[in-house]
Amino acid sequence: MKICSKRAFKRIAIGLGLLIGLALLVNGVLAWRAQHRWNQMITDLRAAGEPTSISDLSPKPIPPADNAATYIQQTADELAAYWKDYDKFERTPAGQEYDQARYNRGFPNAEQVTAMNKILDKHAAILPVLAKAARCREYASLLNFQLPATKFLESLMSNQNVGTIRGAFNFLYWHAAAKIAAGKVDEATELGIQMLHLATLCSHEPTIMQYLLSMAMRDYAYEVINAALRAGPISPEVRRNLDAALAEQESRTPLQHALRSDRAFAISELELEEQSGKIPAFLHWPITNWQLNVMSIFDVALSAAALPPAEFHWSWNPQRRRAMPTPQIAALEGNNPLVTSELAVFESDTRNLLISRCLRVLNAMEAIQQQDGKEVDDIELLSLPREATTDPISQKPLRLKKTDQGLVIYSVWWNGVDDNGRFNYRTGDWGIGPPGYPIEHE
Repeated sequence: MKICSKRAFKRIAIGLGLLIGLALLVNGVLAWRAQHRWNQMITDLRAAGEPTSISDLSPKPIPPADNAATYIQQTADELAAYWKDYDKFERTPAGQEYDQARYNRGFPNAEQVTAMNKILDKHAAILPVLAKAARCREYASLLNFQLPATKFLESLMSNQNVGTIRGAFNFLYWHAAAKIAAGKVDEATELGIQMLHLATLCSHEPTIMQYLLSMAMRDYAYEVINAALRAGPISPEVRRNLDAALAEQESRTPLQHALRSDRAFAISELELEEQSGKIPAFLHWPITNWQLNVMSIFDVALSAAALPPAEFHWSWNPQRRRAMPTPQIAALEGNNPLVTSELAVFESDTRNLLISRCLRVLNAMEAIQQQDGKEVDDIELLSLPREATTDPISQKPLRLKKTDQGLVIYSVWWNGVDDNGRFNYRTGDWGIGPPGYPIEHE
């Protein structure tokens, strides 16, 4: 068998060297192009005044006396103690029965209210501090925006931050439920308005996760308002204040802030990963291209968030058994975790819009009945702006259904089909009904 000569080996070595050199050259060009695109994107964002880092999200200083975040944080220790008493209550038979009622948006009975009032009285110092927070018009997060991405996220999601906010709303919800049980519906409604305002303020905390938390807190407020309106009568002044607070939910500014702040956090997180030295040099350009793809998802989502609600449409996808926003962010369809988060944000925004509109309709109908002693069975007769009575899914008037327990106001929801007020978040209708109105849980 003939063995290759030294000359042949030399030629092979030279050929391999040339291939390696070419590969390195191509890799270098691709890396330069990808990095150039990334740097240009950051430059363009900064030129447009958009935040591109966690430090850019640092809010402007606000005097502590004007900052809702200051007052909420002042209640942290007392709310932690309240949570412990709440947990003990949940373990009692009355607490377990109350949990079951809450599962279907039910309210506490007399025995449960008595037990709850003992806990509320024990922590009475919380209420006036939260009232001060609710009177604030501004919110500046108390987080340290100079922390690196991972540490900042830990701080953001800590129990000191998230637990305190959740505790504040749970505490106010309990107070409002006790007021409704005592027939003090004006006071309960005012607490609901406070909760709604605080939830809007808390949406100034950065990232999508905090936005979704603030939306969940709005649900507490809506349950209180719904129950209080049905337990009426409510004074005309409180009704006017309530309608104004609900009308504010038409704003998409909190949604846009969530997306912008999440993009800035993502940039900081991605750049920290890049700077860590854990990424091999030959992987820099594909990873940078992936990062650019992530940024393009934010671009599409922010374009959609800038649209008025009437121009943002959903369509039912039978294969995925879920609604998808079309045509504005159809490009977001996919299994990317970020895409899933973006869809959750838009779903939450649409749900918030729906429930606030349903409550405006209920408030207007109850006002007419209280004033004239007659029921209104045509939603178009209400003296509300057209958008306030519009189903955000079908863009047609919201639906009404009378039951023995009370009026149901609802949307055809994701599937676009009127299921006669059958509440199922994924495959039925959605809206508001009397406390305890049946909900199908999947």
